[in-house]
Amino acid sequence: MNRKFNRIPIGLSIIIICILIVTGCTTKPVLDNQTSASTSPITSPTTQPSKALYKVTIAQPNSTHPEFIKMDADVYNQGEVIEFYLKNEGNDSLICMGDFSRYRMYYKEITGSWKYLPGPIEPRPAITVVPTRSEMAPGSSTKVFRLITTGWVPGRYMIQFDCMGISRQFEIRDIKKLKSVQDL
Repeated sequence: MNRKFNRIPIGLSIIIICILIVTGCTTKPVLDNQTSASTSPITSPTTQPSKALYKVTIAQPNSTHPEFIKMDADVYNQGEVIEFYLKNEGNDSLICMGDFSRYRMYYKEITGSWKYLPGPIEPRPAITVVPTRSEMAPGSSTKVFRLITTGWVPGRYMIQFDCMGISRQFEIRDIKKLKSVQDL
C-alpha cells in the first residue's frame, strides 16, 4: 500500500509538467504590423522601436564580418520594421577608406546573383578624386537605420556597408502564405 501511495504524486507531477509544456507551445505569433511603405532610413526620434516577431538567425558568410551589424533577428515578416546599426565591439579603432554611415541593399535573385536595390542611401559617384577616410573608435556605433518592409518581395536581402566589406544577410517572409498555413 505504501508503494501505491508514492506512485500517485509522481504520476500527477508528470502529467502536470506535460500539460504545462504543451500549453506553452501552442500560441500563434502576431503577423500584422502597421508600417508605412518606405525603404529610407528614418531618423525621427518620435518613432516607436520595432521588434521582430521571431529571434531567428541565419548562416552568414564569415568573410563579411556580419557580427559588426547589429540586428534583433535575421528573419522578418513583410511589413515589419528592420532596425540595424554598425558597432565596433573590438579593442582597436576600425579604419577604412569609405564611410561607416553609408550602406547599400541587395536582393538575392533565383539565379543566386545579388541585385543592387536603389536607395536608401545614394550610391557614390563613379569617379572619386579623394577617398573618404573613416575611423570608428572601440565601443562606437553608427546611428540606428530603419527599413520598413511593407511591399517588399519575400526572399533574402543583404545590407552592405561602405567600409571593410561588412555585410549581413536577412530574410523577408511572405505573411500571406503564413496566414494561409495557419488557417489550415
